[in-house]
Amino acid sequence: MSEWNKRAVFFFAILILTSIHAEKASAQAIYWENGLSFSKVGKEKRESNYFTGVGVHYLTKEYFFLSSGLGFQHRGVKFEASMAEGVPPVTLSDKYITMNTLFNVKKTVQHVDFYIGVGPEVSFYLNNKAIPDQTEFFNSTLFGLHCTTGIRYTEGYWIGGVNFHYQPGLTSVTHSMKLKDKTLAFGASVGYRF
Repeated sequence: MSEWNKRAVFFFAILILTSIHAEKASAQAIYWENGLSFSKVGKEKRESNYFTGVGVHYLTKEYFFLSSGLGFQHRGVKFEASMAEGVPPVTLSDKYITMNTLFNVKKTVQHVDFYIGVGPEVSFYLNNKAIPDQTEFFNSTLFGLHCTTGIRYTEGYWIGGVNFHYQPGLTSVTHSMKLKDKTLAFGASVGYRF
């Protein structure tokens, strides 16, 4: 990861920590999410992998809230063609640090929030399992949208939820070819409300 990307991740982490301590912003919450993501680049077959992330919900009002997240995610593709006869299809899996800030609209029924949100996402390339140290081939920074919908249940200070994410890329994964990724993700989260 380049020096600029490291600074951006550090800045975003500071932003999250600052928002946690800003008690004037009502109904703060921190959360941890884990799940499966299904990534596709171009027209190739989707590749499934694990993702994890942490984040905050803040500025919570009756019908909306803001959220910011910092996560780790694999994005990749499974090629149908194999490199040689008898060799299984090639899987390319790229590792990224992702950051997003979303505007969410919600409807609360007793202790349950139903919500939908959208916002910008920035992803920073870390490495590739199959092609290590190929940062000159892959774009180091990807820009995209992060769309989410989910349900969260609050009991006292604790929050549990299930979430669905759609992350369409707006920039190409590689320098040489115009290949944009599209990622679907399903996750479960636990959180604590201040």
